[in-house]
Amino acid sequence: MTFLNQPDTAAPHEGPDFEAATRRLSELIAQDTRCTALLAPWRYDPHCDHEAASLLASAVASAVSIRLLFYPVWGWTLPPDTPVPTPPGAGFRLDISPFLPAKREAIQAHRSQYGDLINDDPTGFRLPTELLSTFDTPFETFLNA
Repeated sequence: MTFLNQPDTAAPHEGPDFEAATRRLSELIAQDTRCTALLAPWRYDPHCDHEAASLLASAVASAVSIRLLFYPVWGWTLPPDTPVPTPPGAGFRLDISPFLPAKREAIQAHRSQYGDLINDDPTGFRLPTELLSTFDTPFETFLNA
């Protein structure tokens, strides 16, 4: 596991810090001959850090010539008529049914994101129920870059 020490909600989309992160990840991938694909949030996921991660993954995939796949997170909640510059391309679903109980347990471990752990701020962040329900499926969806 590697941490890039990027600030929450302020990960760079360009510039020296973005280039440094691109170099660091490119070096790690070049060192690991088992790495054959890079996964990142979908490029039009409506979350600033997901957008930054997508841009970073695209730069790294281009630099090291590796397969790039995107996965939607917040993108599942976009209204159907939301315009995106490039519609999602072809993709596939990966059967994770044997791992669904572990996935549910992992999601439950993040109570600060969806539960009432922080109950003194009625406007505090909580993941919406409609988003959480999209993750309770026996498959993961990946989109080709």
